[in-house]
Amino acid sequence: MGFMLGDPFNYNSIYKRSEDTVVSCNSNNGCADGEICDSSACVEKIEGCTDPRSNEYDSAANVDDGTCISCKTGYDKDSTGLCSACVEGYSKDAAGNCYENVEETDFPWFAVAGLGVALIFALS
Repeated sequence: MGFMLGDPFNYNSIYKRSEDTVVSCNSNNGCADGEICDSSACVEKIEGCTDPRSNEYDSAANVDDGTCISCKTGYDKDSTGLCSACVEGYSKDAAGNCYENVEETDFPWFAVAGLGVALIFALS
């Protein structure tokens, strides 16, 4: 028989380390230094740009540190400093994304008709 730690039917009793313990919270006051309360659990505090429409966006960040400087193409900062307003020449879709206004042009029927006539002459 081999050496076994804890209850063999309880994964947490064998492999759970004390630093893996989830601490529940309802404010940052219940968390240790360097942690914040996120979705009722204390997690590591990672500072960075949290605005996904900013060029400086950091997907790992959970605390905005003011490093969101410029907006992606088509966006401008709103009154709160977030990149959510559309610049001139862009419109917002139902999901809140800015897209470039593209001027619709008429299909070049004369060119297509001319190509068809040339093709008929070439085949005859």
